[in-house]
Amino acid sequence: MAIDVIVNPGGCWGRLIGEDCDQGACDQCVQMCPEVFEKPIANACARVRLGADLARHVERIRQAIEACPSDAIRLLAR
Repeated sequence: MAIDVIVNPGGCWGRLIGEDCDQGACDQCVQMCPEVFEKPIANACARVRLGADLARHVERIRQAIEACPSDAIRLLAR
C-alpha cells in the first residue's frame, strides 16, 4: 500500500494555533517528524519534504496528524 501525506496550504496558518514567535504558523509537525516535514519559510505552513520515506515514518506522521492544532495534515492511502 502506498501512502501520500498532504499539508493543506494555508491550513496551519492563523490565530487558532497561536503565533509562535510572530511566525504565524506553527511547526509542531516539523518538531515531531523532521524526516518528513519541513518549514523552509518562517511565515508559511510546513510542507512534506521531497523524497521523504513516508512508509518508514507512518506512525510518527499519524502522531503529528493527531497533534496538529488546526487539522491541516492528511494521510491518504492509495
